[in-house]
Amino acid sequence: MTVTLTKLVGYWHMLIKDAAIRTPYSEHEPRGLVVAYTRNVFPGARIIEA
Repeated sequence: MTVTLTKLVGYWHMLIKDAAIRTPYSEHEPRGLVVAYTRNVFPGARIIEA
């Protein structure tokens, strides 16, 4: 599974195919924190930042 991280409307979002899932982190939070959260939610996923 590939998860793409992107900033939309002031928040980090995880894009999975056609779905955008908002994370609880604003765009001002460090990228490393968002990546760690994504790894906990989707273990083993390939993470790409767009």
